[in-house]
Amino acid sequence: MSPLGKDFADADIKNYKRLYTHLKEKTEKKYVIDENCSFDEYLQKLNITETDYILALRSNVRGHKIFYKRNLSERKLNVYNRDILSLREDNMDLQFI
Repeated sequence: MSPLGKDFADADIKNYKRLYTHLKEKTEKKYVIDENCSFDEYLQKLNITETDYILALRSNVRGHKIFYKRNLSERKLNVYNRDILSLREDNMDLQFI
């Protein structure tokens, strides 16, 4: 079954995969998207709806995945929630300068 569910045709899936690639390219370039903008402003600048955004993300997901809600400026930060770190028995990569 497709990542979007059984109601989506192959053409829809391909379109959302292309949209995902477009979103990733635009978001990785700092000069295109202001890191301090709200989520709604982010969607407006990309000229997409929230539903299209979610479906584009889903088109690229394989298996189970957790998405943490965070600001655009925090998109490259690792998860830093102490409770989640202890539950997953993870550690944090820290470097003293």
